[in-house]
Amino acid sequence: MPELLRSGSSDPRAGLLRSFVTFDVARSLIAGALRNDRFVDEPEAFDDGTVGRMLFELISMCWPGMQLPALQSRSLQDSARLFAELQARFGVVG
Repeated sequence: MPELLRSGSSDPRAGLLRSFVTFDVARSLIAGALRNDRFVDEPEAFDDGTVGRMLFELISMCWPGMQLPALQSRSLQDSARLFAELQARFGVVG
């Protein structure tokens, strides 16, 4: 299985597996960020080059114009739907 994750793999399943791994990492990081009240309250307080800033930018790209408190609320009420939206934005079939 590790050979499928290598970028040079010619196996047709490799791209799909890499997209699932990328999505799952993003999902985990976003879920953690949305559970963190400091992040939700002050997302722009994170400096450029930090994980916090990268997550803020990723969330902003995936849900443009959506305020983080609203996303946090949605993640608590219907996380499956929120992450289905993320999956669609990443182009992962499921």
